[in-house]
Amino acid sequence: IGTATCTGSALPPCEGCAAGDAEIVAFSMTAWVISVATAGTRYGWGATATTASTAGFEFPDIIADPNGATVNAPVPNPYTDPATSFPAWGSYTVPFRHLNASGGSVIDTDVGDTIQITGEVQYNCTYGDGVSSVSDIIDYYFTKIGSNTAGGWSRTLP
Repeated sequence: IGTATCTGSALPPCEGCAAGDAEIVAFSMTAWVISVATAGTRYGWGATATTASTAGFEFPDIIADPNGATVNAPVPNPYTDPATSFPAWGSYTVPFRHLNASGGSVIDTDVGDTIQITGEVQYNCTYGDGVSSVSDIIDYYFTKIGSNTAGGWSRTLP
């Protein structure tokens, strides 16, 4: 998500990167459950239902938690330009799973479930005399509008 460029005489962040490119130093996604159609519905981050359940949260508790549920993606070290090394740079995925009430197995989502996912990328610009930082944040809202084969999810930006 997002882009950032450095002003002035920024040093390139990696070999082969253009001068003025910003270096991505952190990337995270935070999810909030806005509403669910069925009480007890759970969502969580995880490659499997088990890992998602340990990091899961239940509606409406997440609304009271100002931190939501966050997953952080690693940034390559040494840094490489994601524009030239994608998709390998962006291959880290942690699915946001819909779980049953006990947090055990993955179940179909319900029409009307709405989640908000906020992505944040933090950048650094390096100069001969120091570093400046900038971040870019974007919110996505997803509402379940039909079955996975007929309608799926509707995505909106605020």
